[in-house]
Amino acid sequence: MDRRHFVVAAGACIVATRIAAAAPAPPVATIVADLASKTRALYHDGSLAAAIADRLEADFRSGAFQAAGSPMTLATLLNERIARASRDLHFMVMPGEMHAPPVPSTPPHSSIPPFTPDELNYLQERDFGIREAVVLPGNVGRLGVRQFYRPAKEVRDRLGQAMAALSRTAALIVDLAGNPGGDPHAVALLLSYFFEREPFVVNRFLWRDRPVEEFRTTAAPGAPRYGESRPLVVTVTKSSYSAAEEFAYDVQALRRGLVVGEATGGGANHALPVPIAGGFTAFIPQARAENPITRSNWEGKGILPDVKAGAADLAKLAHREALRLVIGSGRKEAASIARAALEAD
Repeated sequence: MDRRHFVVAAGACIVATRIAAAAPAPPVATIVADLASKTRALYHDGSLAAAIADRLEADFRSGAFQAAGSPMTLATLLNERIARASRDLHFMVMPGEMHAPPVPSTPPHSSIPPFTPDELNYLQERDFGIREAVVLPGNVGRLGVRQFYRPAKEVRDRLGQAMAALSRTAALIVDLAGNPGGDPHAVALLLSYFFEREPFVVNRFLWRDRPVEEFRTTAAPGAPRYGESRPLVVTVTKSSYSAAEEFAYDVQALRRGLVVGEATGGGANHALPVPIAGGFTAFIPQARAENPITRSNWEGKGILPDVKAGAADLAKLAHREALRLVIGSGRKEAASIARAALEAD
């Protein structure tokens, strides 16, 4: 996966590549020193933060950045060194000013804020993150989630409508192909539909300088819950990232469903934008995700699917896997319908 992919993930900020021309650019030494200083202060792992900063400063002394003839070239050289030292897909430097994304994620340790009028306009054009909610042959539902926007009322309502439309299906496919991620609160909300137990923690952010932040399911997600007995299939591709990876990771850790598709990129740490000298913006991971079951995450490893499938064959194979799971579920009427659909395929 291209490390730049994380920039489009929800929850990250959008960076304009426009560089102010009025003020003279500071020397590279100032930019590197500022990046190293803020890395030491903010990166979630203190020992690794020191190693990354030391590497940047040593590379500067060795002349590694002398070929930087433009801000973009310098950013590329910095990112190459950061990648070697950290292997952290969320840690990246880009030239330009930081701008808020069209729909920012929930701020750390905050309640979920309502949407502004501009955010609502943006979300309405994207159906509040729902790509599709359809019933396939054999009574298998497919919920396509394009992005995990923060689950304020309108997103919760739209997800509830989609889940209500799929509530009578025999199995459900949650399609996260190409989903760039987003708000972990939204991941917890969607997971809530697939469990009938009391609310529980599905993910934590371990901050370096703040209390642990927990994300948990809810007993009242907005529509009747799908429950734990019907089959669940999650589809991912190599461009499914961040919060989309978390959903698949949590499903695997909870042994709730089957993940089908391609290995994902592996971006788990939570990055926040930090201004750097010279008009640069650094996305510095300031929290580490931790699943309460595995005590780990998918950083640098990605999600390894239970059933491998290329993007071109993913929809068809996921449907077949869902039908097979229904057939094996022991529910005679549902199995009969699924068997007929599988034979007709």
